[in-house]
Amino acid sequence: MPTQPARSVQRAAQVLKVLAATPETDRSLSDIARAVGMPRSSCQSVLLALCGEGLALRREPGPHYRLGPELLGLGRAASQAAVLSDVLADVLPRLRDEFGATAMAGTIQGDSVVVTAAYPVPHPYGLTVRSGSPLPLRAPIGPIYVAWAGDDAEARWFARAQPPLSPAQRDTHRAALAAVRTRGWSATVRPHGEQVAAPGEPAVHEATDADLAATRLHVIGLSAPVWTPDGTLACSLALTSLPGDVTGGELQRLAARVVEVAAQVIAIIGGAPPEAS
Repeated sequence: MPTQPARSVQRAAQVLKVLAATPETDRSLSDIARAVGMPRSSCQSVLLALCGEGLALRREPGPHYRLGPELLGLGRAASQAAVLSDVLADVLPRLRDEFGATAMAGTIQGDSVVVTAAYPVPHPYGLTVRSGSPLPLRAPIGPIYVAWAGDDAEARWFARAQPPLSPAQRDTHRAALAAVRTRGWSATVRPHGEQVAAPGEPAVHEATDADLAATRLHVIGLSAPVWTPDGTLACSLALTSLPGDVTGGELQRLAARVVEVAAQVIAIIGGAPPEAS
């Protein structure tokens, strides 16, 4: 049997819409109940819940009600999301066409990274990145989402690693996060030839200074952060499935271009990096 919408949530939404219709006017309980078409007692229960969450504001005498202050933050977030979606729909196809690589954006949802927008190129094995695709957020995957997120997020990232990390591996990943913060971008690479990892070291890793001097690298993914106005991560802007190997110098030029486009997106949505928030 299909899941039915929660009636209580529908009623709460109806009450908020009534209050939003006259945002500068206090509305009485009877007025709201009549506009929504529900009993006064049911309407009062809904309003009590909304007031408890800051989504509605109770005012005396009366009581009367109007929209609550918590909606300001929700409204800003919804506006930013709508603007960001439009901007990504413009810049990602251009990045794809410029580099012949899959261009995408991702964000954190719980313990995963979810692709929020993707503009793929054909893959030789038919593999395609799609919007909505999840990836586990665990070391070494997704350093761009963790580098600025603080010690607790870093510890959770380490703890989710499979297999568990040794103290030395944690130190290596911690240094990689510091490098991401310093550079302002992240690149997961697989070296070739003399740069191949030593036994016991991961073959795929965050680009190091030695990698940036290499003559041949296979880039798994390259990303830069997009910041919200309050300095939190809105999404990553990323390239993957690049058409061929690159030198360390070419990787840095690619990264500079991705950072440049990310900065354009940040400017449009009014974002700011954490240190400037």
